[in-house]
Amino acid sequence: MKRQLILSVALILILTTIISAQEWTDLEVPETLPTTTIHFDEKEFYFGKIGQGEKIQYAFKFINLGNEPLILSNAKGSCGCVVPSWPKEPILPGNSGAIVVEFDSKNKIGMQTKQVTITANTNPPQSLLYIKGEIYKPSDGVDISIYKDIEENPQNEVVQNGASGINLPNPNPTDNSVEQILHEEEPVHPASTISFDEREFNFGKIREGEKVQHIFRFTNTGDGPLILSNAKGNCGCTVPSWPAEPILPGGSGAIVVEFDSKAKMGLQTKLVTITANTDPPQSILYIKGEIYTPSSDENSGFDKMLGESHIIKDVEKTSSNNISVYPNPTDGILWLNIQDAIGQAANIEVFNGGGQLIHKKEVTETGVDPIQLDVADYVSGAYWLSVKVGDSRRVSLPFVVGK
Repeated sequence: MKRQLILSVALILILTTIISAQEWTDLEVPETLPTTTIHFDEKEFYFGKIGQGEKIQYAFKFINLGNEPLILSNAKGSCGCVVPSWPKEPILPGNSGAIVVEFDSKNKIGMQTKQVTITANTNPPQSLLYIKGEIYKPSDGVDISIYKDIEENPQNEVVQNGASGINLPNPNPTDNSVEQILHEEEPVHPASTISFDEREFNFGKIREGEKVQHIFRFTNTGDGPLILSNAKGNCGCTVPSWPAEPILPGGSGAIVVEFDSKAKMGLQTKLVTITANTDPPQSILYIKGEIYTPSSDENSGFDKMLGESHIIKDVEKTSSNNISVYPNPTDGILWLNIQDAIGQAANIEVFNGGGQLIHKKEVTETGVDPIQLDVADYVSGAYWLSVKVGDSRRVSLPFVVGK
């Protein structure tokens, strides 16, 4: 009897082990997370000159431009003086977030370059961010000036550091400011289609403090009216304007973008998000370029490489490639001079400062003489002339009505 009891217990243990093993085998082991795309507004921050012992905080803003949720699994500084914090919840496609980095300059001296490694379900899985600047001892008697890159907009609120008096980006921006950059408005109108001539513009090299304007022309290639409900830059330095009136099928319009390079330095990439009754509802435009400080610019003697961007200033004549407009500003007649294109057809459009098409003209054959445009009835302000000659790419030029 005792022997039978022992055998029964042993049998039960064996069966339990087999069943447990089978249950473990049937468990689903999670596969590698699907990859997505992370895009940072900027990957390098220069904090300028600070006194030894001061702390600096900066928020590196990013957007999930992929089709899968973005999951950040780690963020690590290259030393103990650099402490990053990151969102622990998944970032849905089209939404945004921020990596907040705190740098402690205690026991540091001279030029500093610190690195933060971000690990996420991206390809490659690591992204690198950099924080740079120069540290002086307070006893050195150096006149310290803080060069801060703070955007005065809801996405990067400013808080005060009580210890040092330095303005710092808010390390805890509100959910509305970091989660809804791309989804503030959802159009309820029937979907149409928007087609941009270009989605990326490089303004080349400009001096710090200069402002650049550019227009992104588009066409309604859908079957219904195109209604733009919003256009928003990812920082306060990038301000877009857009047409307030619907664009009929086959019609065109423009997004007018102004970029202010004040307090910027080095390579820059800024985003503009367009919301309209399209599918998907958001379109993204990019404006890029390089910024130099006035001193280094003048000493190097380089010429601005502006492409077709336009620095905002008073000019008597605006030109691009073989096309020019004058006088500028004008209060009556605007002359459009097209060189080296005799006998070719030209499509001419005029947009107001908000990107609304207000005049269109077709020229079957260009001649030697300039083309005359009567703008005497225009309201005083800034306008854009968009010209396409033959098979060449479209050229956009600004002009001003009124003095």
